Amino acid sequence: MGKDQYFTTIQDHSGSASSAGARRFTVFYFTLNGALILLLTAFLLLDSTGVLDPLASCPWQLIGIYCPTCGLTRAAHALLRLDLLAATRLNPCIFLLLYCVFYYEAVGFFAVLRRCGEPRRVSRLPLILLFVGLLVFFLLRNLLLFLFLIDPTGDFL
Repeated sequence: MGKDQYFTTIQDHSGSASSAGARRFTVFYFTLNGALILLLTAFLLLDSTGVLDPLASCPWQLIGIYCPTCGLTRAAHALLRLDLLAATRLNPCIFLLLYCVFYYEAVGFFAVLRRCGEPRRVSRLPLILLFVGLLVFFLLRNLLLFLFLIDPTGDFL
């Protein structure tokens, strides 16, 4: 395991007729991805009717524990209202998730803009940090709940 274990390689397509189709698909992908992000943002901003309340429940709550991603939707909603304290209280991994989304979208976007055929190294470190953060948060939150009866979101207590 060398220093390259945290990197993967993506290959930009250029030069051939088939790469024009691949480039069109990539532009379509980023356009569709951006549109979906805008629609989700608009839905979360305009949701004052409480539609998200039934969606906030999780199957893990049936067995009485928090899942690793429990509270991410509510944290995203709080973040869109610029309530950083509530977003952090609900699930602080929302910030790691946003970093991952912006990092990989920026890498893909600039790969399309560069249009060069040489391989580009992409770090896997943001994803590793996200998964480790979710695991640590999962363990700490459930230990606080079961050992000290501390429930920061009030879902169980």
